[in-house]
Parts: sequence; C-alpha cells; structure tokens
Amino acid sequence: MKGKRILIFKRKVKYLRLEVGLEGIKIIVPIGIEINEREVLEKHRRWIEKRIKRLNEIKKIAESLEIYKQDNLYNLVEVFVYEISKILNVKPEKILFRKMKKRWGSCNYKKKILIFNKNLEYLPKELIKHIVIHEMCHLIVKNHNKEFWALVSKLDPNFKEKRKMLAGYMIKLNGLV
Repeated sequence: MKGKRILIFKRKVKYLRLEVGLEGIKIIVPIGIEINEREVLEKHRRWIEKRIKRLNEIKKIAESLEIYKQDNLYNLVEVFVYEISKILNVKPEKILFRKMKKRWGSCNYKKKILIFNKNLEYLPKELIKHIVIHEMCHLIVKNHNKEFWALVSKLDPNFKEKRKMLAGYMIKLNGLV
C-alpha cells in the first residue's frame, strides 16, 4: 500500500466500499459517516494487497499485448452471435455497438439486447468471441453467479485467462501503459 494514493469520496451509498485501481485506493464513504482512514486501510490490508498484486500482474500483461485492427468487427460479432445462439438455443433481439470506458459489453436481459464496446476491434478474434459468449450467456443467466460461470466455462474453458488479458487490454487501450 506504500506509494499508493488514497482517495476518499463521500457518496450516496449505504455501505463503505473500497476500490483499488491505477489511480490509487478509493475509499467510498456514505454521506454523514466519519471514518478513520488508517483503521479502514489496516482492517482491509490483506484484501487491498491482494488487489494491488493482481493489478500489477495485469499491468505486466498489458505491456506485452499486441493491438489488432479488425476491419469487420460488426460482421465478426454477428457471426459469433449466430454460432453461439445455435449452441445456447437463444438469440438476441438486437445487437448494438457503442464506445464504453470500462466494459467490453453489456446485456439487457429483459429486452434481449446485446451491447458491445466499439474498442473490440483492437482485440484478437478469440477475445472478441469470449466477450460474445459472456454476453450471450447473460441472455440465459442474468447475474454473475455460479450457474453463469458454469455456463461460460462449458463454452469457453479458458475464460479465466481471457479475463486477465481483457483487463490488460482495457489498461493498454486507455493509454495507461
């Protein structure tokens, strides 16, 4: 934790929350609650250190990643959606693309709409397919619970490694490495 900037934010939240990121350690505190910064950091020291270690690992991964340029992103995603929809026996009502800062994709479970980050064009095809698998699985399982991850792992057994690479690409594409 040494050398990490500590940022404290007061927000309309129910509970105190910690976030570890490139900019430092954020302590998000409910409005009207006073905290002892040192006590909070000490109480959660092991969790914070684990997150910092993971962040450093992802930064190293980011340094070695190659930036791609998929000329046919929309087509590619549609092909993957079609392929996966045959396996899962479910298909989206709509597929959208937009610029996103912190996500690769999202799913509106009720309306069956898949939204993909336009920056997918800079990823290798296997990571784009992984993101499509992830969002398609949300058409079946809304949350990131055990059932969801079991479904993802059936279609993509190496998903944990791909998630690390995606975190690395997010850092790299945001110009932070």
